Amino acid sequence: MSKKVHETTVCLLVWLLLSPLFIQAQETKADGLRKQLVTAKEDTGKVNLLHDLGFELCNLGNYDAAQQQAGAALSLAETLHYPAGMARSLNLTGTILRSQGRYAEAIAKHQEALKISTVIGRKKLIASSTNSIGIVYDFDGKYPEALKYYFGALKVYEEIGDKAGIAAEHNNLGIIFFSQGNYPDALSNYNLSLKTRQELGDKPGIADLYNNMGNVYWREHKYDTALKYHQACLKTVMETGNKKSIANSYCNIGNVYCDKTQYQEALHYYLEGARIEEELGDESGLSNAYGNLSVVYAYLKDAEKADEFGRKSFALAKKTGSLDDLTAAYLVLSQAYEMTGKEKLALLNYKKYISSRDSLLNMENTRKSMQQQMQYTYDKKESQIRSEQEKKDVRQRMIRYALSAGFALMVVLALVIYRSNRQKHKANTLLTSQKLEIAHQKEIIEEKQQETLDSIHYARRIQQAMLTSEKYIQSHVPDCFLYFQPKDIVSGDFYWALNTTGPEGDLFYLATADCTGHGVPGAFMSMLGINFLNEITIERKITAPHLVLDKLRDEIIKALNPEGTSLEANDGMDAVLCAFDFKRKALVYAAANNSVYIVRNKELIVCPADKMPVGKHHGAAKPFTPRTVQLQTGDMVYTATDGFADQFGGPKGKKLKYKAFEEKLRSVCHLPLPEQKAELESLFVNWKGGYEQVDDVLVIGVRV
Repeated sequence: MSKKVHETTVCLLVWLLLSPLFIQAQETKADGLRKQLVTAKEDTGKVNLLHDLGFELCNLGNYDAAQQQAGAALSLAETLHYPAGMARSLNLTGTILRSQGRYAEAIAKHQEALKISTVIGRKKLIASSTNSIGIVYDFDGKYPEALKYYFGALKVYEEIGDKAGIAAEHNNLGIIFFSQGNYPDALSNYNLSLKTRQELGDKPGIADLYNNMGNVYWREHKYDTALKYHQACLKTVMETGNKKSIANSYCNIGNVYCDKTQYQEALHYYLEGARIEEELGDESGLSNAYGNLSVVYAYLKDAEKADEFGRKSFALAKKTGSLDDLTAAYLVLSQAYEMTGKEKLALLNYKKYISSRDSLLNMENTRKSMQQQMQYTYDKKESQIRSEQEKKDVRQRMIRYALSAGFALMVVLALVIYRSNRQKHKANTLLTSQKLEIAHQKEIIEEKQQETLDSIHYARRIQQAMLTSEKYIQSHVPDCFLYFQPKDIVSGDFYWALNTTGPEGDLFYLATADCTGHGVPGAFMSMLGINFLNEITIERKITAPHLVLDKLRDEIIKALNPEGTSLEANDGMDAVLCAFDFKRKALVYAAANNSVYIVRNKELIVCPADKMPVGKHHGAAKPFTPRTVQLQTGDMVYTATDGFADQFGGPKGKKLKYKAFEEKLRSVCHLPLPEQKAELESLFVNWKGGYEQVDDVLVIGVRV
């Protein structure tokens, strides 16, 4: 038995001993509170007992009973005129509603608690209510609102020196920064929270932070450091006995080992996590666990097990009815079948994955339509307000003119003023009502805008899923790197890879492409490109790189210029498609506008490209040229899009240009691949400085 497995077995025995005691302790505490309530007087102490019992019942998942206690606490607090008790009871109700996914109702309760806490000046209650609102927004995916309330709560906790509150807020902030890809700020906040929780001896909080920090290092591909924190998390959560946390910890450790290609270790942890999810009966969690097992069995070439767990994951996803789970299950089945050589089944499930993904995109389109309608309504009401204001100004001028008529018209003037004031009062009342309505509509529009942003973030997840995984590329070409830096949330640059075995021998295809535009338009083009490449190479069995680009051009023109339309789109992509034969040290490629670079003994060789895009353009459509290059051991082959060379920056705000880019390739070619990537990234970041990134950036390097 390995040392790591032995340590896990010991931790598991500790958990088996402590888990029943942990649950029993919670139930015992609840029973003790019930006994105290039997003899409690109708005073503020009973309000606090009712609140504490409701909180324990909420932790046990008994939400109906918890809500009964919260309601009783609020009713008694109102009778006793005990505002602090009212605020605590309202916060408890909000927490129960949030646990049930009823976010709008939860925020309303926490806002009521915050108003009461502010009136009575109880800062700890103010911080608690503010933090609770932030948690609901966080759960609902509305991160800017969540950050606003978390920082507000942190400020109050720092004023009163509440260490537990300060630790909780730093952890919450770290989670938000992590979700946005801001890993340095995430780690900074996690470390501040961890230090405080260690001082307080808060084991569940310490375990949570170990897990969060492990996930950051995993995302940064610092696998050994990630394992260190996830193993520490597992040891700690086994001591607390939280089953769900233990299952999550096993899954996270399995993910790290899987990325390290240590598949037997990954399998061990995935199996343990799945076993606990089965005990909990969490169907969504179990679907994800089975998906992990399907993928790792596929890597281990166990086709039967990969198929079995892929089907189990799909069945549970279908049962839960979650479109997210179902989309993930289709992708897992496609990957499992692809890695086990079942290409037809892989393609079938991939098409189902695309269809499911498109359903999610349709939801995004619906949200965009709602946003446009709300903007129209807002503009219309604002125009009406301006019109009313202009009428009001005209009436006031008339009043001033009437006053100048003199004493002789006093009686008549008094009647006019009286009538005018009544009209003005009505107009002001209407104006105030309309302003409130406009403010409400504006809030709705901002919420819809945030939903749109969330949808684009989800589109990034879909696009990343469609890109060939770095694990797949490195499993066939270990000595390579990818420097991929999109300008926006989603990218118009993309890469694609495929390993094939045929009469020509083992060939590894690698595409580097730059679609017209960036952001959402470029992302749609990139998805078209990836989909067509899969169809042309896998389904149609076209293998020659120049023929693949010819067919890809035909499909793009057909998709963007359908018959019967009067509009013509000149959109397309610049691309390089390479076919490596590493045994024969040969490179066959076709290139549209972008060149292939080979550095041999620190000498740069620029391999030419056809001066036309993969798409419709002003010239006549010519076939792409097939080109072959004989490689040598130690050669560095680079492909890149134009985003790197076109970046503005430096002391004079000019383009970096290809000359500087090519010189950098020549100077770093002898370095290990991770160091080459770091050097290129450093050049790009330092050159860009404070200037805005102008385009997506993609550079790929392969050592022969």
